[in-house]
Amino acid sequence: MKEALRRIALAFINRVRPPIDPLIEARRLARWLAAGSPHPMPPIVKHAVLERFAPEHGLRTLIETGTRRGDTLAALYGKFDA
Repeated sequence: MKEALRRIALAFINRVRPPIDPLIEARRLARWLAAGSPHPMPPIVKHAVLERFAPEHGLRTLIETGTRRGDTLAALYGKFDA
């Protein structure tokens, strides 16, 4: 049941917004670094930080609050138990 809900959520997210474009993300990352890494960080950096720190701290559940398009959920799909 849980896996079925995940598949449905991912399918919905992918219909609502296009997949993350690597070129757009690379440009966004370059601009952010050139600007001295101000707050907020670009989504690709946030995803990398969450992916790195979760196993280091034994985090198995991701709770996304305030999501607008579901990019973080889509990017980290399968990396957490729930």
